[in-house]
Amino acid sequence: MMSQVIASPAVESSFTVSDPLVTAVIPTRNRPKLVIRAVRSALGQTYQQMEVVVVIDLPDTATIDQLAKLSDDRLLVITLPESLGGAGARNAGVKADG
Repeated sequence: MMSQVIASPAVESSFTVSDPLVTAVIPTRNRPKLVIRAVRSALGQTYQQMEVVVVIDLPDTATIDQLAKLSDDRLLVITLPESLGGAGARNAGVKADG
């Protein structure tokens, strides 16, 4: 199930230093097909102790609709109300991760 919030999901207490949580932050703007490909690639990795944070740099209905079709608890989607650019969007994703 996809979440669309501006906060990090709770991290399970079973994570240890030997099995760290990895976060992939994917900034996007008006590229729904490309971001779906990137998200599927990240979620398809063999390492399962990970989450994917997609930061949509300005509201984009097409991207939001495409991401809503993905059902994975490891996916967090953040929609920025104004454009921060690539670096700003990445920073927003890192801050949301905690």
